[in-house]
Amino acid sequence: MNLPPGYLARPATPRDLDEVAGLIDAWDIAYCEDADNANRVALQYDWGAPWVDLDRDTRVVRDHDGTVAAYVALQKPEPTDRFDAFAVVHPEREGLGIGSALLGWIETESQRRRPASGASRLWNSTDATNERGLELLQDAGFEHIRTFWNLVMDLDPGFEPGTVPPGTIVRRNVVGQDDRGGHAALEEAFASHFGNFPQTFEQWWARGEADETFDAGLGFVAEVDGQIVGASINGVIEGVGWVYELGVRPAYQRRGIGRALLRHSLAMFASDGIRVARIGVDTQNATGALDLYRSVGMRPIREWRVFEKLLEGG
Repeated sequence: MNLPPGYLARPATPRDLDEVAGLIDAWDIAYCEDADNANRVALQYDWGAPWVDLDRDTRVVRDHDGTVAAYVALQKPEPTDRFDAFAVVHPEREGLGIGSALLGWIETESQRRRPASGASRLWNSTDATNERGLELLQDAGFEHIRTFWNLVMDLDPGFEPGTVPPGTIVRRNVVGQDDRGGHAALEEAFASHFGNFPQTFEQWWARGEADETFDAGLGFVAEVDGQIVGASINGVIEGVGWVYELGVRPAYQRRGIGRALLRHSLAMFASDGIRVARIGVDTQNATGALDLYRSVGMRPIREWRVFEKLLEGG
């Protein structure tokens, strides 16, 4: 990695978790109206993926005093043909060439690891407020392909779960009984979604357990004729209620089941004293998820952009 003098890079280790999360927090605080309180949890989730090797896939950049100045990750979710990259530079270290060095490492590593023939895709992403990052990606030949929003809402203590569609039961997930059925419903619900890739139950569960806030008992399932047709996976991070995943099998969509799962999740948070809820959404989601979230009072607070560059095989 071609870093400026005085900076060194090495693979991340689990001991770096708090410092790397703090680095991302510092960037959020400097540039975003509202800092995302899920950065540490997101890192745990990413580092817990079965296809991630921290020695191969990550680098932490430190200065001569040992202070974390930047972080970069490059992973290849199996069985996709793409590489997913993420990089962040501490606001006080921007403009020194560190970002360009991280991008160079990403491109070199993805080219080195791509298949010998055919083509692979390199995805990189950043917050819409990151003007330096956006310019770097565009100058390097990346094209903007998707936009995601982070939505937030204030929860009234009396928020009600509302009605459930006829013939449907919405209830709390029973750990050890409903987990596989909920996973199967979510896999089917997201099978055709942008960027989705299949995960076995064991892979999905392992990633969840890598997150210390993971509690499957906070989720909900929707049943029709005894079959789990939808599910929500929820968690609480520093007093904020997060809906991590919410999906309904395609054959049961457009019936109000997704709304029932969402409202039950939000009502659970409200009854537990949680006053803020958040969720992420693909703004081009074809199932109407964005309209659903807005209809219950959620509003966009952050924008995240995904970029792509084609890697041609030799």
